[in-house]
Amino acid sequence: MTFQFTFYICNIIMYEFHQNKQWYFDMQTENAESSVLPFIESYIPLTTGLNVLEVGSAEGGVLRAFVKKGCNGVGVELVQQRKEDAEKFGEEDRKKRELVEANNRLESTIYQMETMLNDNKDKLPEAEQDTIKTLLDEARSVKNN
Repeated sequence: MTFQFTFYICNIIMYEFHQNKQWYFDMQTENAESSVLPFIESYIPLTTGLNVLEVGSAEGGVLRAFVKKGCNGVGVELVQQRKEDAEKFGEEDRKKRELVEANNRLESTIYQMETMLNDNKDKLPEAEQDTIKTLLDEARSVKNN
């Protein structure tokens, strides 16, 4: 009885796992990061710019782990639905990456402006310093939200 119940629960979980494409995609990535990449790195270094081709790439979760590591990834998949899912997940990753890059550029600009302000305090009128500080505070607020 216990075996049948456990088997039944496992079937339910696996059914949900394969129905939830985002979960499946994320699990592919996590598995690749924890198992596949370390195994490959025990034989060859995975360097930035390394070209990786995955045949039968499904939604691209494994390939995503390589791309996150700095590799160039190309996936080949023949099943149309999986290709569409991969494109959707890829677009979501691109949007996240663009947001992180924009945040980094803003942070860099804030740092540069603060440095320039501190280096030139004696050359700027106090009213202009206050304006710059206000703008920097607004930029920080945007960055943190």
